Amino acid sequence: MSEIFNRFSFHAAKFNGQVWVCLALIWLLVLGCTITSIQAQPFSARQRKFWMAVVIFVPLLGILAYLPSSFRREQLAQLFFFRSQRDRSPKHAAAQSRFTGGQKS
Repeated sequence: MSEIFNRFSFHAAKFNGQVWVCLALIWLLVLGCTITSIQAQPFSARQRKFWMAVVIFVPLLGILAYLPSSFRREQLAQLFFFRSQRDRSPKHAAAQSRFTGGQKS
């Protein structure tokens, strides 16, 4: 097992052209998936351009910044279940009507 771990290191001798090509391909795949995700979101054209610029020009941090925005509420209903239960509670509904002037949203 230690022989396997010795093959993977950051020593200059072990970073050859094949490793760089594989890293570039993996990065392009991740970038392609992120751009596809941005296109699938219900964003405006301006928001799409913004997120694409962030993802492309700020390589790793851009993808990490986009990650929270990539979740769509209808696809991950179980994550937002508790929030929707709170929104339906009578106590929260009374507080909501107080802020909206008695109108339901």
